[in-house]
Amino acid sequence: MAQSSAYRESDAVIAAYQGRILFDDAEGCARAEWLASLVQRKFGVAIAPDSFTLPADRFAEIAPFMALNRNGLTLRFHPVMGDGAVDENNVICTYDGRGTAELKENPDRIVSWHFHIYYKLAEIDKARWLRAKIVDKFSVATYQVEERAGGPHPMPNLEIQVSRAEFPKLLPWLALNRQGLSVHVHPRSADFIGDHVVWPLWLGEPVRLIEEELDGMRPPGKEKSLRHFNGAPLEPPSPDTRFPPTA
Repeated sequence: MAQSSAYRESDAVIAAYQGRILFDDAEGCARAEWLASLVQRKFGVAIAPDSFTLPADRFAEIAPFMALNRNGLTLRFHPVMGDGAVDENNVICTYDGRGTAELKENPDRIVSWHFHIYYKLAEIDKARWLRAKIVDKFSVATYQVEERAGGPHPMPNLEIQVSRAEFPKLLPWLALNRQGLSVHVHPRSADFIGDHVVWPLWLGEPVRLIEEELDGMRPPGKEKSLRHFNGAPLEPPSPDTRFPPTA
């Protein structure tokens, strides 16, 4: 097992993010064009579905909005480093699929964020190193490094709970320093299921959640009973009283 002293914090700087909206057919193309126009109206940033660039200082604002409104499209972003080189080996992306019938802006309000850092037991030192660094550098709430999988998570994970204010600070740092681990970055809004499996961003390639562990799986807007999870310190109240803060 590698020792945590082997890991080094990156001193690289992300200058921008190169993005693509992926689609397979004419309907997907129409959805991509709708999303591009929505982003331009909302943020004043012109994007083309097949290739666009987001400024580094706007990424943590625009990319989650695109994920909330992607309507079944897949999004992929790569950091553009300070020297202009695109880091093709480093991806921030979404799940595929799960569109909605009509194109309208998602009204759900994000109140905070959860980062779940996944690792194999042989990589647990990476998670311990990341936890120590994150606690030292950022204002977050975090659990201990787990040694087993649980709930909807198919691998052991380190959960980091992040405010909206701290989110744009942690996101680029973790993109550069995740040590090759996949990170599930999901919002907390009024839709527990949507937050976990419809709208998250992923640092690295996605790991499919165990959806049957999320009780009452439903598309956005449908009402079914859901499991209650324990809360954690430093998080704002859930926007939906059925759902305590964490999962």
